[in-house]
Amino acid sequence: MEFIGKLIDGANSFLWGPPLLILIVGTGIYLTFRLGFLQFSKLPYALRLAFGRRHSGPEIEGGHLPL
Repeated sequence: MEFIGKLIDGANSFLWGPPLLILIVGTGIYLTFRLGFLQFSKLPYALRLAFGRRHSGPEIEGGHLPL
């Protein structure tokens, strides 16, 4: 049982180090290019949705405001 604990601890310390960091950063860079810099190009729209005034008119089917 002690061997399994040491094995898991060794795998844990290896995986939660540089390999996982490289994988996370690499995935972020890949998706940034693949999605056409979506997080930057749609930032104004997202901020308007998050901080803009609420629509006080009649409800629309589906519950979404027109774009």
